[in-house]
Amino acid sequence: MTKKNTPEWISKLKDMDHSPLGYVRLDCDGYLVSFQNALSKRRLVTLWFIDGSWKGEYSNPDNPIGVKFGQAVCVRHKPNTLKIIRFLDGPKAAKDAKKQVHIVAYRNYWNSSTALINHLKKTCKEIKIAD
Repeated sequence: MTKKNTPEWISKLKDMDHSPLGYVRLDCDGYLVSFQNALSKRRLVTLWFIDGSWKGEYSNPDNPIGVKFGQAVCVRHKPNTLKIIRFLDGPKAAKDAKKQVHIVAYRNYWNSSTALINHLKKTCKEIKIAD
């Protein structure tokens, strides 16, 4: 624990933002999750791996591991689609369709450590640093 009484795993994940070679292993609800920094499109991102590997099935929207650790990729209706919905079903249906968000996949990386920490706090009951 640091002097601000934050858990050690949070401070280790935040320290990864300042190093391009950051690496942390956590035990989250029985899963051994590795977080590693990498470059993607000239930006520093944090990749996550389960037991040292990442499988494509984790990106499926109905996979529980992807829901627990991945960043959701959301899609909304395009303006032309909303015009068609308004023409066929009326303005109320178009207004409802504008609010709909569809999760199509889960990413294997996070752009910021703050978003990753908040997501882990929300989805995991027990988090500790793995040896």
